[in-house]
Amino acid sequence: MALAGLSSSASAVPEGSGTLPALSGAEQAVSSAEQAFALELLHRLAPGLPNLVLSPSSVATLLAMVEPGAAGTTASGIAQALRARSMSPQQQAQAWHLLNGTLSRQAKHDHVALDTANQLWLQTGFPVRSTYLQMLAGDFAAGVQEQDLAQDPAGSARAIDNWVASRTAGHITNLLTPSELQNVVAVLVDAVYMNAPWETPFDPSLTARGPFHISPGNSTKVPMMSASEPLYVPVSATSALDVAELPYKGEDLSAVVLMPPLGQLGAFESRLSPAGLNRTVSGLARQRAQIKLPKFELKTSLRLNQVLSDMGMSQAFSREANFSLLSPRPLQLSFVVHDAQVNVSEKGTEASAATGGGLAPTAMPAPPPVSIVFDHPFLFLVRDDANGAIIFEAQVTDPTTAVG
Repeated sequence: MALAGLSSSASAVPEGSGTLPALSGAEQAVSSAEQAFALELLHRLAPGLPNLVLSPSSVATLLAMVEPGAAGTTASGIAQALRARSMSPQQQAQAWHLLNGTLSRQAKHDHVALDTANQLWLQTGFPVRSTYLQMLAGDFAAGVQEQDLAQDPAGSARAIDNWVASRTAGHITNLLTPSELQNVVAVLVDAVYMNAPWETPFDPSLTARGPFHISPGNSTKVPMMSASEPLYVPVSATSALDVAELPYKGEDLSAVVLMPPLGQLGAFESRLSPAGLNRTVSGLARQRAQIKLPKFELKTSLRLNQVLSDMGMSQAFSREANFSLLSPRPLQLSFVVHDAQVNVSEKGTEASAATGGGLAPTAMPAPPPVSIVFDHPFLFLVRDDANGAIIFEAQVTDPTTAVG
């Protein structure tokens, strides 16, 4: 689900409708940490961007692949950033292996496309400890490909980007540049692709342009989707917050759309916690609702070095980094980059992401339907109903602007 590179020197949400077994304790622990990590990224990144889309599970997977190669305070800093200090790197890797397996089986059961892939590109001849390679293969199904990163950065960037494009249905095509690969000796890549149809699709013939209020005094017209009949879904409509949980096919994944009053999205996001999100979702009442939701397509490209440093792992990016469990050569994390896109339409949600970095040397009678019109800035979360893991998240303040 993500790209990373190095350089040298339990949830209260309803269970899904499937018949798959419950999550293990390790899976619950890593999904709880991932929720905290996802919301922390949102708190730190969203204020500076009008629109934002990212896959926090992809970024977390990347860091979980990096952490077992770290030691000492470098490893504890990565665990702090991941909000997973109660788990060892090995426990995290094994838990991600179990959780990704569960999500994959669940998606197959629901006929939803949810594909992840991991790969390590390694400078030809650069020494990497066999125990680290065994962990990547066993827990993350990551292959290893030797590449002349130093002498052919352009060809290497093209090879990595082609691999990412092939794993994201061609949506993520320019994750890395040749300049980013100069002096890099290893690149870890995680890519994720999701294509999930709604359990009840919106009716394309009813999509019509309607007002979207970007801010007080600033409005635009956007395509607003509607269903031919009221949806029977978990919702809440109050003066403080409108919420709708829109299930995807199989009802194990859902889009949770949260819209506070106009002008209050930033304050709402800053207060949002995993416990608060779970309380909100578990408190929704399933009822008939007439939902109107904008069609939107967002793309975001992010360099995450600073935000991850601020979250606790600054040493990993410094000359004091300790990646001695990855290689006998001194290494530091050179960059972590992330590209993501999401397309929400009448059929469902299609989303892709890749995160990257490099290592360089050094049934009662129905009441009248509730009406919820998402006509001003809102938060859009693609969430696993059984464990709360946030697979994609988007802040939408202007659906007419595709690039965040």
